[in-house]
Amino acid sequence: MLHTCFPERLKSLRQEKNIKQSELAEHLKVTKSAVSGWEVGRNQPSFDILIELSIYFGVSVDYLIGRRNYEYIRGFSLLPPHKAPANPSLQ
Repeated sequence: MLHTCFPERLKSLRQEKNIKQSELAEHLKVTKSAVSGWEVGRNQPSFDILIELSIYFGVSVDYLIGRRNYEYIRGFSLLPPHKAPANPSLQ
């Protein structure tokens, strides 16, 4: 099993959103024990669930699995403005 910071990031995002494991499980149509297992690193979600989690929390899959150390929310980077990619829709 590949070690990532996914368990910690998932738990942190869930707690920031102030939702219970059972509520997240219901949204994803999985069991509470599946969510618990992801948060303690006992098992990993499928790619489809990873994508659903990224949409639900408004972050990239790269952020969830630890490939990036910054979040994306609704397509906007949380990097400082001088480092964030330009968004032509805001011009």
